[in-house]
Amino acid sequence: MPTASPPIGLRFIEITDFRRIDRLRLEFIGADGGPSDIAVIGGPNGCGKTTALEACLIAIGFQGQLQGASGQNAARIHRRRWTIEAEIGTPQGAYRILVDPKDGNSWVDLDKGQATESVPIPCLYFSSWRAPKLVGALPIRAGKRGKRAEDTEDNRIRRAKQHLIDSRAHRLMSEGTSFADSATYEEDLKRLNEVWATFHPKAEERFEVGPVSSDPHAGFDVFLVCKDGRKVPVDALSSGQLELFALFGALMLVKFRDGILVIDEPELHLDPQWHALMIRAIRRFLPSAQLLIATHSPKVFDSVMSFQRHFLVPENDPRAQAWKPQPAGAIGT
Repeated sequence: MPTASPPIGLRFIEITDFRRIDRLRLEFIGADGGPSDIAVIGGPNGCGKTTALEACLIAIGFQGQLQGASGQNAARIHRRRWTIEAEIGTPQGAYRILVDPKDGNSWVDLDKGQATESVPIPCLYFSSWRAPKLVGALPIRAGKRGKRAEDTEDNRIRRAKQHLIDSRAHRLMSEGTSFADSATYEEDLKRLNEVWATFHPKAEERFEVGPVSSDPHAGFDVFLVCKDGRKVPVDALSSGQLELFALFGALMLVKFRDGILVIDEPELHLDPQWHALMIRAIRRFLPSAQLLIATHSPKVFDSVMSFQRHFLVPENDPRAQAWKPQPAGAIGT
């Protein structure tokens, strides 16, 4: 797993009087002294993991939907104002960012020592409230005008399926043309199938696109083809398997290589034995992005190096006991 600094990455975040956080500073420093390629924030419910992640998003100017307050009413109780301070490294240089609800985001170029315009930071966020909708069969939309499905958490299964269906149609209809060498469909399916095999190593399963019936107007779907030849529509998979398809299907569509990927609870709906595999699997899709992750899972937390971990309650806090190895036969094992 990479440990070199990513081209784009936060170096620290400092949060003051924001939501339920009094004051918190997290240093995201890698082994080489640059921004860490991974930062995993752990701890029990109510300790501020989601708040810390969303503070990072606010700092870099994320325009998508957040799960918590971000305006004037985001100040901690009995406080009138909150602030977020951060430092980020980019190919253009290093910047200090200051955010408050009155003045918005202010950027300072650390190399020049002067205020500057904000730098666009490619970013993708998976909240802990994500629940993509099931959509069934879809038509081929390639080349059609009209509004496309918005890039929201609700639409992630739809967008992944539509991309694969359109890519499959393009591949079939390109035979004998100058576009016949296009391998988008094969490459994307290969990536999905490889990551699926990480979690199902002996299942001998694969995804493919096909018609849902003999009716040419009934549409197309993405199927999981089992070892015995059965084809299971994606929508019929278990909640944990759907989470894998939605997450990695969304990563398949990411248009940036260098940026920041933020995931709240990557273990959502997953069997415990899969938790330790998640970060390695995510890395296969975005090898040079900075990963900022919050988790309830000790296995996710322990799957990274010690300098990449940030635990938000003291070790002597009773809530921290569940994160520690327990002797055989102890309650809670």
